[in-house]
Amino acid sequence: RDQVDELIDAGADPNRRTAGGETALHVAARKGDPEIALRLVDAGGDRERTNAQGLKPLVVALEAGNDAVARVYAGVSSNEAMLRGPILTARGEGGRTALMFGASLGLRNFVKALVDAGADLDEQDDEGSTALILAVANNRLEVVELLVDSGASLELGDRSGATALAHAAAR
Repeated sequence: RDQVDELIDAGADPNRRTAGGETALHVAARKGDPEIALRLVDAGGDRERTNAQGLKPLVVALEAGNDAVARVYAGVSSNEAMLRGPILTARGEGGRTALMFGASLGLRNFVKALVDAGADLDEQDDEGSTALILAVANNRLEVVELLVDSGASLELGDRSGATALAHAAAR
């Protein structure tokens, strides 16, 4: 943290991109330190800047399971406030929502919070996959059960027409 403060105070640009297209905010999103994330935002770090994969720092934090950093990037003080706002509508690489990222990573508690906050269970990404299809494809049984119990469609298919059941049968 002291090094981050020293470099920012010396004029380092929090929005400068790495060779991989990431800013310090993206790196901090994966690292998971909310104090560093807040310092970068306070220094002018752009929370809307995407990396080479088209991901904003908020989505990178969600993908990494770092909800404290995600709260910083969403500009809210609690998970409840975050889940009522930008998290429900944010989209990352391939048009994936926070619910889809959480489902594919097996983040059951996060997925449950999104479901309880009213996330659209049947929203589809650019490939036509739903959160349920992604949970099945990544063998996330607890999340599959949660989504099914919450009413996710069993009939929706991806671009190829494959439903969650077809993906399960292919495993």
